[in-house]
Amino acid sequence: YYKKALNLKLFGVESVLELLALIRDTMVIAKRGGRVIRPLVPDDIESFGIFAMLTEDARRERVRRLDMGDESVRLSVKEPGH
Repeated sequence: YYKKALNLKLFGVESVLELLALIRDTMVIAKRGGRVIRPLVPDDIESFGIFAMLTEDARRERVRRLDMGDESVRLSVKEPGH
């Protein structure tokens, strides 16, 4: 992961802002101080299990919306080398 360029195409997006929209429940761009990414999770978090819970909640919501016919929520993440 170190010294590797971020390939936005692997995440199915064209810009960093679109990538940040995928993780909007954990990171945001701060309104003050220019374009600085700020975490929404407190610094003194006791367990990183919150990320698993947030991911599962987002997955369930995506599945619910896909079941209702909303194709805009379909993920287009690609494997490297494919």
